[in-house]
Amino acid sequence: MKQKYSLFCFVIVALLITCSDDNYINDDVPSQLVVEGWIASGQYPVVMVTTTLQPSMETNKVSSLSGHILHWARVAIDDGEREVVLTGMRNNNYLPPYIYTTTDIRGEPGRTYRLTVKQEEYYAEAMTTIPEPVTIDNIEQRKISNDEKLRNLFVNFSNPQDSEHYYGIFYKCGTDAEQFTMSALGIFQVNPEKKRVSHACSRVSSLRDGKDISSFFSVGDTVCLRLATMDRVSYDFWTGYQSSMSQSGNFFVPYTQNIHSNISGGYGYWCGYGISDKWVIVE
Repeated sequence: MKQKYSLFCFVIVALLITCSDDNYINDDVPSQLVVEGWIASGQYPVVMVTTTLQPSMETNKVSSLSGHILHWARVAIDDGEREVVLTGMRNNNYLPPYIYTTTDIRGEPGRTYRLTVKQEEYYAEAMTTIPEPVTIDNIEQRKISNDEKLRNLFVNFSNPQDSEHYYGIFYKCGTDAEQFTMSALGIFQVNPEKKRVSHACSRVSSLRDGKDISSFFSVGDTVCLRLATMDRVSYDFWTGYQSSMSQSGNFFVPYTQNIHSNISGGYGYWCGYGISDKWVIVE
C-alpha cells in the first residue's frame, strides 16, 4: 500500500533537515537492513528492501542513494501452508522505485504471514496478521470557508462492536497512482463502545510533490481513500512513525524515541491490512 510515507524518503528528509544544504552520506558506517512491506486483503504483497544511511562530513550526490536499494535479495512469504519467493522488479510508481512482489499469493483476513529477507550478510524476518476489513460507508466532502477550490474529505464508517480496533487512513491521487500515502494523523484506535466514526483524510507532501501543497484536496481531484484495519503491532509502528513526523520539526517538543519495528534483524515494518477502498471525485 504504502504507503504512503516511505522510510526511504523519511531518511532522506531527515538528512536534509539535520545537515546543511549539502547531502551527507557516510559509507564508512556499517549499514543496517530496512524492510518496508505489506500485504492487504485481496491483494498481492509488496516489499521494498534498502539499507540505512548515515550523515557525515563527506559530501556525496543524492543519486548515490540508489546504491542503498537491494536488488538481489531473497524475499519470501510463508502463509503456514507454503512458502512463496517474491520477484524483484523496477516500478517507478513506488519510492524507492524497486519492489518485490508476486501473483502467487493474495492476502486473506485471519491469516498470519511470515516474511523473510536475506542477502549476503543481511537477514531479517517478521510476522503479521490480516484483520477483517471494515467497509467505508461514504466519503463526506466539506467546503473550506476561505477557499472555494479546496475540500476537506472525511471517511465515515461503522465500527464493529466486538473489540478495540486499530485503523489507518491512506489515500492516492489519480487513477494511475499505485502507492498509497498515509494521511496526516491518520492512525487511530477506536473503542468498541463507539458505533459511528468520521475521520478526516489530510493530504501531505512528499519528495515527489512540490513544496507548496495544501492539506486539503482540490476540486477536480480523483482520489482513492483507503480504510485499513491493522493489528496492534502494525498500529504501534505507524503511531511511532506518525509521532516522529509530526514532532520532529518542533524544537520545543522534540521526538527522541526510536520508532517501534516488528522487523527482527533490521528496521522497518511488515504489516497486514484488512482494506476498504472508495474512489471519489472532489467537487
